[in-house]
Amino acid sequence: METGMSTAGKWAMGAGLGCIVLFCGMCGFFGLIGSLAPVPPPTATTAPTAPSPVPRATVTPAPTPAPVARTPKLGESFELGNFGYIVKSVKYRRSVGNEYFRETASDGATFVVVGYTISNLANETKTVMTDDLLLRDARGREYRASSAASTAMALSGTGGDLILTEVQPGLQRKMSTVFEVPDSSVADSWRLVVPEKGWTGTGEVELHFAAKQ
Repeated sequence: METGMSTAGKWAMGAGLGCIVLFCGMCGFFGLIGSLAPVPPPTATTAPTAPSPVPRATVTPAPTPAPVARTPKLGESFELGNFGYIVKSVKYRRSVGNEYFRETASDGATFVVVGYTISNLANETKTVMTDDLLLRDARGREYRASSAASTAMALSGTGGDLILTEVQPGLQRKMSTVFEVPDSSVADSWRLVVPEKGWTGTGEVELHFAAKQ
């Protein structure tokens, strides 16, 4: 009796193995094709849009009112810087001083003598100028203190100190300033300008008074 597999059996086994190999090859081939297929790009995600800010109402500040100019009258007290003032009198003179120290106005001119008091409102002694007042006539012309007339009044004892004077805290001093003006302007109204004392002082006060009667 012959042992072993017959020829037909061998062919059948070979065909089966071939089918298995072919099937495995085809599976590998299609798997490779699938791996090479393009992958669709991921879908873009849109970030949520932030809400628009609500506009705020613009508040326009009210305009600051302009400071009211101070125009005290004769005999009224007012303050400027570290000092208080009272302009007490305005006189018109042809000459000032006394029999020993006298100054006479130029031809066609008149002296305007302004008498006032100054008080020291600070806590220390102050040295101030005695001739820094300014006089303006109706035409806008400006006059400064007459040095000759002021000297005559100071030396005769009828005015204040010459050029500079000291004012103690809480006290006041009597002062006089003399302006020499044309006779033609005596009939005009006047503006007396009192400047703020000190190197850094920028304020001023105006007093209006009528012309000579």
